[in-house]
Amino acid sequence: MNVFKKTDTITSNSDTVSITPSKKLTLPLTGGSNALCNMAANDGFIFVGTNASPNAVKVNKLTYSLTKLPGFSPPLPVTAITANDYGYVTVTQEAATQGSGFFVYGPNGMSQEDGGGAPFILNTTDAYLLP
Repeated sequence: MNVFKKTDTITSNSDTVSITPSKKLTLPLTGGSNALCNMAANDGFIFVGTNASPNAVKVNKLTYSLTKLPGFSPPLPVTAITANDYGYVTVTQEAATQGSGFFVYGPNGMSQEDGGGAPFILNTTDAYLLP
């Protein structure tokens, strides 16, 4: 994962923006040409995973420290990572024949709940049609 630094130089008649590379992080994830990457963030953390890995990774935005997140047994690939406006992030893991599970992380980056089945967190930007 590449981290970039954005610098705005503001004068009385212009705003100049420069973006420069500042850090490169090596994530403990399996990738490859057929892997699909999922990523979502809240104010303090970025959550990243691939469908070729049974665990996602949490990246602290201030310190760039990496935390490998828990998974399930048997291992399930990460298939989605979503966030809502309140800072909650859901990591969904699912396999075609082995079931599914999810972990929900709060705005502070700590696990709030986990379980089996499909997760559902209501937010203010998506609409859902209920039967």
